[in-house]
Amino acid sequence: MTKREFKEKHTAEPEGEIKEEFSKYVNIARAALKENQFEYAIEYFQKAMNIFPGYTGTAYLYIGIAYSSLENYRAAINYFQKSIEIDPNNELPYICIGEVYAALEDYRTAERYYQKAIKLNENQPGIWNNRGHIALREKKYQEAFKYFTKAIELDPTNEKAINNLGIVYCETGDYKEGIKCFKKCKKINPKNAKTFYHLGNAYRHRKKYFRAMRYYHRALYIDPKDHITYFDLATVYLSIRLLDKAISYFQKAIDIKPDYLEAISIIGNVYFICSRYQEAIPYFERTLDIDPENILVLHNFGLTYFHLENYQEAIKYLKKAIDADPNDIKSYNHLGSAYYKIKKYDKAIQYLQISINFNGNNPSAYYTLAKVHGALGNKGKEISYYKKAAQQGDKEAQEWLTKYNYTW
Repeated sequence: MTKREFKEKHTAEPEGEIKEEFSKYVNIARAALKENQFEYAIEYFQKAMNIFPGYTGTAYLYIGIAYSSLENYRAAINYFQKSIEIDPNNELPYICIGEVYAALEDYRTAERYYQKAIKLNENQPGIWNNRGHIALREKKYQEAFKYFTKAIELDPTNEKAINNLGIVYCETGDYKEGIKCFKKCKKINPKNAKTFYHLGNAYRHRKKYFRAMRYYHRALYIDPKDHITYFDLATVYLSIRLLDKAISYFQKAIDIKPDYLEAISIIGNVYFICSRYQEAIPYFERTLDIDPENILVLHNFGLTYFHLENYQEAIKYLKKAIDADPNDIKSYNHLGSAYYKIKKYDKAIQYLQISINFNGNNPSAYYTLAKVHGALGNKGKEISYYKKAAQQGDKEAQEWLTKYNYTW
C-alpha cells in the first residue's frame, strides 16, 4: 500500500449504517476530553476508530492529546507520530509533540518540532504561542514578547497568547500593561480562573491588596480546587496582618495538596511569630518530615521549645539547624542561651563565643555571656560583657548597667 492509499483509507468520511454509531462515539469521546475524563475519551476514540478505520488519523491525534494530559508522554508521542504517518502535512501533531517535549523541559527538541510545524503552516498562532512559552520559561522576555505578539497578530482573540503576554509584562515589572492584557482575556473568556488568578497576582505585586483579594476569590469561585490560588490569597492576608485568615487559606491549600511544603512551613512560622508555640509544633514536624534540613524551621522549632522551656528539645533542633548550616549565627546564639538555662555554662560560653567569632557586632551574644559569667561569679567578665552588649545597643544590658551605676 502506498502512502497515498494509506492516507485515503484513514481520512475518508463514514457512510451508511455505521455513520450514526460512529458519530455517537466521537461525540462522547470529545465531550469526555473537554471534561478532562481522559481515559474515557481514549476508550471512545478507540471505539470510533475500530468501527471506522478512516477516522484513524484524527483519532490518533486526540488519543495523543488525552495521553499527554495524563502525563503519559511516551504513549502521547507514539500516537502523535502515528497521526503524522497518516497525514505528514498536518502541523497539529508536530505542535503537540513540541508541547510534550516542552513539558519535559527538553526545549531544544520542542523547538525542532515547532520549526517543522512552521514549515507546514506559519500562520498557526498556536506555534508562536508555544515558542513564546518556552522563551518565557527560560526568562528570555524579549523573545517571548515577540512570539506572543506574533500569535496575537494572527489571532487577536487568542486568549492564551494575550494571557502569556500579560505574564511577560508582569515578569518585567510592567504590571499596568499586564493587567490590561488579563482584562482583555476576561472579556474573551469570563470563566477562566487563571485570568482572575493573574489579575490577583498583578494587583498583589502593586500592593493593591483588596483588589487582589477580589480577583483571587473570583478565581476560586470558578476553580475551588486550585491550591496555588489559596496560597497566594493567604499571602495577601499575611501582608495586611490578618494572620488567622491567612492561616485558614494556607490550610485550604494544604487540604488540597497535603504535601504542600511551603504552606505547611509558613503556617508553623506564623504560629511561631504569634507566640502560639503549641500550634506551631505539628506544622514544624510535618515540614521536617518532608524537608529534614529546612534551616528556618529547624531554627524556629528550636526556639519554640526554648519558649516552652523544653530546653533539651530546643538544643536538639538548634544543633540540627547548625548541622544544616554551620554559618547560622542565630542558632549558635540561642543554643548558648539554652545551655545557660540548664546551667551548662561551659557549653553556653562555647557556642556564644562561636557566634561572636562569626560576627563581633552581636549584642545578644554578649548579653547572654554576661549572664553566664554572672552565674559563675566572674564579676569582672560579667560587667565587661554587659558593657559590650550595651555599646552595641542592647537595651536590657543598658538597663542593668544603669541600675548598678556603671557607664558604657
